[in-house]
Amino acid sequence: MTPDDDATTRAHTPEPSPFEALPRADRELLHILLARSIISEAEATAAARAHAKSPDRPLADILVEHNAITPNQRDRALAQRTPESNRTRIPGYRIHETLADTASGQSMLLRATQIALNRQVAIKVLPRKFASNPNAVEQLHAEARKAAALDHPNIVRIYDIDHADDCHYLVMEYIEGVSLKQHLDRHTKLTEQQTLDIAIPIAEALAHAHARNILHLDVKPGNILLAQSPQATPATGIPKLADLGIARAITPDAPSDAGSGGVHTEQPDASAHKSSGGSGGSGGGGPIGTPHYIAPEQIRAESALTPAADIYAFGATLYHMLRGTPPFADHAAADLYHAHLTLPPPPLPDSVETGLAEVVMKCLAKDPADRYASMDDLLTELRAWHAVSTMRSAEQSRQS
Repeated sequence: MTPDDDATTRAHTPEPSPFEALPRADRELLHILLARSIISEAEATAAARAHAKSPDRPLADILVEHNAITPNQRDRALAQRTPESNRTRIPGYRIHETLADTASGQSMLLRATQIALNRQVAIKVLPRKFASNPNAVEQLHAEARKAAALDHPNIVRIYDIDHADDCHYLVMEYIEGVSLKQHLDRHTKLTEQQTLDIAIPIAEALAHAHARNILHLDVKPGNILLAQSPQATPATGIPKLADLGIARAITPDAPSDAGSGGVHTEQPDASAHKSSGGSGGSGGGGPIGTPHYIAPEQIRAESALTPAADIYAFGATLYHMLRGTPPFADHAAADLYHAHLTLPPPPLPDSVETGLAEVVMKCLAKDPADRYASMDDLLTELRAWHAVSTMRSAEQSRQS
């Protein structure tokens, strides 16, 4: 081939279509707008090219910024798209329904059947708009690695992580039941016995994670699932700790006690579960955790966190179970961080045993060094109170 021939070949090689790199949902959006003559081919092409340069920006918003469509036209076209759960195809799984979408739109949870084993699973799917974002994909893989390092009956298990085309997904244990948040929404508060029946298995799960240098950092009622089972406590269920989406690994040189050493924090990934009753974690850039349960040191965005942060959030969850509300439920959202940093929680009801109330308040100490030294130390106290509560319940049953 002569140089002229080579130049001619290059000149006639068609440029790749800017539409090919678009997620399927965005291609469907353009098809709707083009079919209704709302936008021109030139406008569609310009938006697709702009999206290729800034893949994190939604294509629909780019079209509005380009004055190709109005916000109302954008919203109507988005509503006409096929739901993402219906577009999702994962080899080896039959998808049944969407269980949850996070408020941030960073993940979607599906209920499915693993065909080869004929078992129900939950599949956490990274939306296609994030498929080309290496940070989002890495966060999903990091969550899987952390969860796979844990093997405990009270932690939701991870089965697999993979991708098919532009769909990245995490397969996990499916929990049939409700979250503790949903249970509290219905029953307001729990008895001491019910509280301890839930608290001890979750504390054991957290101790298991801490022993493997993993912090949860978003312990709350929404991330505790109550699995229904013949072996479950009738009033509650088998507690399962869920959502390691913002969990962090303790640095190798950091002691695992609550008062020193720690974990270096990164950008969190919000996540959701069928029974979580809300989004988890924080959006990008804010403190890691959920405002009603977050530890003071997480609010301060300290560079190294310890198991004490989980102990604080666990204590706030205990408080919620015993009182019926989180520690600072009467504070406006804008004031919650200030309350966690500076104010003592309102006292628990007089009906709660003084000793158990003291356990909860120690978990909620502002200074991490004033909390329990480890989840194992806290477990010793909880088991002792569980024995006392069980004995009193048995005595009351005999007297009635």
